[in-house]
Amino acid sequence: MLRKIDGILNRPTRASQTPTIKKLQPVWTAEAGHDLDGLMKALEEGRFEFLGQEHCYPDTIDWDDPAVSHLWRYHLHYFGYLEHVAAWAKTGERSRAFALFRRLVDSWIGHHQRIAGDGWHPYTLSLRLVNWIQACCVFRDELEADPEFRDRLLRSMWRQGEILYRDREFDVRGNHVLENLRALIWLGTFFDGPIAERWLQSSWSVLEAETAEQVLADGGHFERSPGYHLLVMKDLIEISELCSRNDRPVPSWLQAAIERMERYATAITTPTGRVPLLKDTALDAAPEAPEAANEYGSRLLEASGHYVQRDSDRGHFLIMDVGRVCPDYLPAHAHADMLSYELFVSGLPLVVDSGVYEYTAGEWRNYFRSTRAHNTVCLAGENQSEVWGSFRVARRARLHGLVHGDCEDHHWCRARHDGYRRIGAGDHERTLIWLRPDAWLIVDRVSDPQRRQFENIIHLHPDVSATRQDDGSYRWEHGKESGRVVGFGHDTDECHQGTVAKTHRSWYSERFGVKRENPAVTFTGVADESLSGYAIVVGNDVPAIRPADGSVNVEIGDRIYEINLLADRIEVRLKQT
Repeated sequence: MLRKIDGILNRPTRASQTPTIKKLQPVWTAEAGHDLDGLMKALEEGRFEFLGQEHCYPDTIDWDDPAVSHLWRYHLHYFGYLEHVAAWAKTGERSRAFALFRRLVDSWIGHHQRIAGDGWHPYTLSLRLVNWIQACCVFRDELEADPEFRDRLLRSMWRQGEILYRDREFDVRGNHVLENLRALIWLGTFFDGPIAERWLQSSWSVLEAETAEQVLADGGHFERSPGYHLLVMKDLIEISELCSRNDRPVPSWLQAAIERMERYATAITTPTGRVPLLKDTALDAAPEAPEAANEYGSRLLEASGHYVQRDSDRGHFLIMDVGRVCPDYLPAHAHADMLSYELFVSGLPLVVDSGVYEYTAGEWRNYFRSTRAHNTVCLAGENQSEVWGSFRVARRARLHGLVHGDCEDHHWCRARHDGYRRIGAGDHERTLIWLRPDAWLIVDRVSDPQRRQFENIIHLHPDVSATRQDDGSYRWEHGKESGRVVGFGHDTDECHQGTVAKTHRSWYSERFGVKRENPAVTFTGVADESLSGYAIVVGNDVPAIRPADGSVNVEIGDRIYEINLLADRIEVRLKQT
């Protein structure tokens, strides 16, 4: 797509005059992290590590290095490492920290005398400008003592602001345009004069409208990726802090949006203190999650499409995807993962989403976005929604029939999607029932006139061992906990991990560029509309599951559950043997 910036490519990047600035308080807390000295030594030596990969530029930084991934270069241009440089300055290494700041900035400016390359993309502009402004606030005294560098830096920042303002990502929108607006609000607060004021006021107006659309009624971000939810929430909190620390009022609509986002984030934070890996969520790219909610029971975050079960005392947590694939105009971070879920038992991840691994188009991007990489039913080897390229989704699955309920001894949720209609099959319906306190039953129904093969896949955490028993169940062990997985309504079952016969069966990636093999239990059968599924239990009891037409009986130890799957609800009767 032709961007506005394309019309000025290769033009000079220097502002005509040095802009004036206001005295501004930064938002960085500049807290020293672990091995800060080692990190600073690496930066002084030209060593940068992003996405699990380190590259070294001992003499001159190659800002357009073709040997690294596009995303890795973007991180290089973000200048996020300046926050560590600021923290280093607080430890007594102020002169070395400023010298490093100056060398890094001069390297970028010197390399970008013309408008070209990744450094002029509005997203990298946005992140870098905020980091440079905050560093200017930290090194205010040093900049006053070095007017030559100060003027060079400010003129570059002003020119970058001019380019950003005319090239905001209204074509992409989503979290990208929020980053553009955040940067322009910083610029308008930092610089003085009518142009900077125009950047500021126009950005506030657009931010209010975008926030109203992007922050849903339940507080979730509309791209429905927990990792990006945290990024957007952090940005809005930072804008609020910028106002508070610089004697500006915080708009009521902004504060209300932040409060909703914080409530949503605590609702989905797992017992391990991270958010689920749903869609494009990578732990190393997401800010720190808030403390998890302390509750017992279940809730439906309907606007975001997440159904949550939690027992804080036992450390049990489940989150199920029962929402839209993506916003209509923004498919970038969507996966073919409808009705998938993550399950934590006794505070440990048991059933996991596969993660993201990378954004580069190719076999790994395709795999991690595929239905096969999620804990749901894959029919005829097809994806529910057609994911392609790096950030595209066509013929998207749609959700129907969402109902849920809470009773004294069980919680349940049911939904179906139409993603397989495009291949001539019927809907996939899933009912998930938490039989309190330590058992979960998943009941699936897939209809297909051609009676093609389905695979019902359960991806387990890499630290979980899964061993098939003589009775056909799988015994899982994780830490001090153990239990069983028992399937029903299938023809065959298996447990594989990694890549088998040139097919990616099960890989786990919670951080960019790092993947691990993990076990996946797969139940395979014929999609003929009969009930199938499995139970996951904690402990030594082996469930006995007997499906019938519209009902399932489950025996676990001395408990017998008679479960009727009615059109509008689930009825569960519990008997003791």
